[in-house]
Amino acid sequence: MGRALVVFEHNNLHPLSPLLKRGFRHVFCAVVEDNGRAWVEHNLQGTEYVTTSIAPLDYDLAGHYRDLGMIVVEYERPRHRVLGWLLANSCVGTVKHVLGIRSWAVTPFQLYQYLIKREAQHAA
Repeated sequence: MGRALVVFEHNNLHPLSPLLKRGFRHVFCAVVEDNGRAWVEHNLQGTEYVTTSIAPLDYDLAGHYRDLGMIVVEYERPRHRVLGWLLANSCVGTVKHVLGIRSWAVTPFQLYQYLIKREAQHAA
């Protein structure tokens, strides 16, 4: 299992973003790199896929994103990669691919709802 953060934000320059729920117009993720020393961010920005090593592991990255007004869901990704059912070439598809998430979510808010429901089921 690997630690990950799924980060939802309002800012998105996509022409269809006004149709998306406010606060959930873009999603990206940060994962602990394989050597366990740093956070790596995976972000599809427009037509560019950006992977960046952004912080040492002991940095409170979730707190940093929350301080910027973003919504953060902590996630444990599976040890073995799971191919998703629906992987569109979008920010949601990128996050689902990186984290091995199998869901029908196509918008950031649908992905958020899936993760919250999954979290509640695991807590019960």
